[in-house]
Amino acid sequence: MTRVSAGIDRLPILIDPEYDRSFREQGFAVVPFISRERLAELRQLVLPLIPEDSAPFFTLYKNDGPELRRRIDAFVRAEIQPIADSILCNHRFYIGSIFVKYPGEGGYIAAHQDWTFVDESQYLSGAIWLPLQLTNAENGGLFLQPGSHRFDLPYRGSPPDPIEVKIDELISCNMEMGAALVHHNALIHGSTQNNTDELRIVMALGFVSEGAQMFHFQTDENGQKWRYQISDQFPFSYQPPAVPSGSEVLAAEKWDPKS
Repeated sequence: MTRVSAGIDRLPILIDPEYDRSFREQGFAVVPFISRERLAELRQLVLPLIPEDSAPFFTLYKNDGPELRRRIDAFVRAEIQPIADSILCNHRFYIGSIFVKYPGEGGYIAAHQDWTFVDESQYLSGAIWLPLQLTNAENGGLFLQPGSHRFDLPYRGSPPDPIEVKIDELISCNMEMGAALVHHNALIHGSTQNNTDELRIVMALGFVSEGAQMFHFQTDENGQKWRYQISDQFPFSYQPPAVPSGSEVLAAEKWDPKS
């Protein structure tokens, strides 16, 4: 059940050949990224950006709005984009974000795939996922299914198509402090709730292949699938489950995933 897609094999995305091979074969690579001392500093710097009423899980498109998205994006880009540029190639970034998992119930994130942002037969999209503390199953660490970025699954948009995979069927992604996960958006992943007394904070930076046109896929209330050609500014203003509209939508067409 291998996906008919040459996008991930078209050009390298990680400069280091071994990490790039892992990304292509497994859908992710764990790379050294930043010092432990700088992690502690970033954690303190990011705290003022977290809204007080965002429990149990602060995330893009759920607890934020355009103004906050732009503030967070500017912060993330300023702090980690130079490092990200030094390990990636043939790419451009589209939005920086943070993910904050509060202690207690409500932070469990079921197995899922991230949105499709490009034509994956030609290009790829993904994210750099940088936890600001040691992450594990106890505090909401990441679980994933290696190789699932190549499964024959539909293009992903809003609302998401359900995935019949449980967290306990995935593997825990163990990472040293200061490491970052570079993953394909089609990789199946999820995370447990945070059972500690501390916030679990992650900085993330989304990327697409250099030169790729960005898209958003949506299924309407009648079951019709649509493909929207969008500008790079779309992620700053779109709020699901609304129908994409405005100047960031460049074109719209009915979409048949089998075509």
